[in-house]
Amino acid sequence: MKLEEGKIVWLKSGGPKMTVKFFHQASQKWRCTWFDSKQQIMEAFFEEAQLTDEDPNLGGAPLFPRKS
Repeated sequence: MKLEEGKIVWLKSGGPKMTVKFFHQASQKWRCTWFDSKQQIMEAFFEEAQLTDEDPNLGGAPLFPRKS
C-alpha cells in the first residue's frame, strides 16, 4: 500500500475510516484525521504498519482497487 496525503485508511485492528493528513519526518509516522461518534474531529500519528486501505470492519476489499 502506498500512503499519501488524502488517502483513506483504517487501523488494521478496525475502527473508523481516516484520512491521511501528512507524513512527519522526525517521528516517521503518518498523521491521520477522523470523526468520532460525536462527530468531533480527531487526529493522531500512526506507524505505516498499523494502517491499511482495506476496511477491516467489512472483512475485506479495498475501498478503491489498486492500480497496476
